[in-house]
Amino acid sequence: MRGSPITADERLRRLGWLCERFQTTPEALAKLSEKKAGDFLLDAVSVLEDGKVRSSYIANIIKAAKSWLKFNGKKPDVEIKFARETGKYAHERPPTTDELRRILNAADMRQKVAISLMAFAGFRDQTLGNYKGVDGLKIAEMSLIAMPSGISKNSHSSDVSKPNLEDRLRISKLPE
Repeated sequence: MRGSPITADERLRRLGWLCERFQTTPEALAKLSEKKAGDFLLDAVSVLEDGKVRSSYIANIIKAAKSWLKFNGKKPDVEIKFARETGKYAHERPPTTDELRRILNAADMRQKVAISLMAFAGFRDQTLGNYKGVDGLKIAEMSLIAMPSGISKNSHSSDVSKPNLEDRLRISKLPE
């Protein structure tokens, strides 16, 4: 089964970090027996927890290592439980209406559209442009968007008979 290139890049980066931190290589990990691989993972978790590394980050590192081992035909039979965190993201919250107003007022047109799609339509950042940044969402692809009269989703900026799309969809400053 193939996965996302984003996931592959991230897991490779984390596996590299783990190997560098514990002075080993991916090849050496792949050659470990299932028992020794499991012991390595448990030891790594202990060292990282003692080093005050967040448990969610450790879990992602271990997931990358297990994925690598599985790819190489090893399935370490080890169950690792991580401490529940109340750290970095415990107090995150969405912005208030006033905070969102200030964010939108400080943004340019392109940023306002991206922020609005993410805040009000539930879009994720990869929806607005792919991982490598070479593809983005196009107005024509949004079939449910209501366009102001006189504007076609397929209009081109060179079409002088139609109003400029940016002018018609301009997001003015929100009232303070």
